[in-house]
Amino acid sequence: MPFTIRPLTRPALAGIAIAALVSLTACSAPQLDANLTAASSSASPSSAAQFSEGEVNIQMTIENNTKSPLTLSWSGLSGDGAHWDSRPQATLGAGASEVLTGYTHFHLTDLAMQVNYETASGDLAQFHVTANGNQNVNSTTGTGVTLDNGGTATDLTIDATVNQPTGFYDYAVASMVLQPVS
Repeated sequence: MPFTIRPLTRPALAGIAIAALVSLTACSAPQLDANLTAASSSASPSSAAQFSEGEVNIQMTIENNTKSPLTLSWSGLSGDGAHWDSRPQATLGAGASEVLTGYTHFHLTDLAMQVNYETASGDLAQFHVTANGNQNVNSTTGTGVTLDNGGTATDLTIDATVNQPTGFYDYAVASMVLQPVS
């Protein structure tokens, strides 16, 4: 008996669409995200960085090398479809550190992460990193400590670096160390 291929009818296509919708809505949002992540490219950087399977990723480590805790004043992640994996703590203790991660699934999107902590003296420590999803240009522009009156702080400084894992131009690995000026 010969094999024939029949075109799909509207009722058959509707049935497939409904089955797919029921399957997707049966998943919770984290499951759906995990399923989409698993279905995406399995390429990830071979480094100690803690990245998602996003197209553009940032990992920022913040170290508080002062004798006082820092209080979160504001944090943000910008870029098309930007998501946090790990967010900043409300309080970062003296001598403590944290690792923050964020990503976007849009390849040609710049991704920016900014975290502002208030110091014990009322100064603002601004930690900022940008991963360029289109070029080999990542930066920490905007990182620094400002006085509560807007001037530049002279007692604290942030040692900021940003690197890229070999072969991954759209991944940014940043290290930010808040410390007294020596």
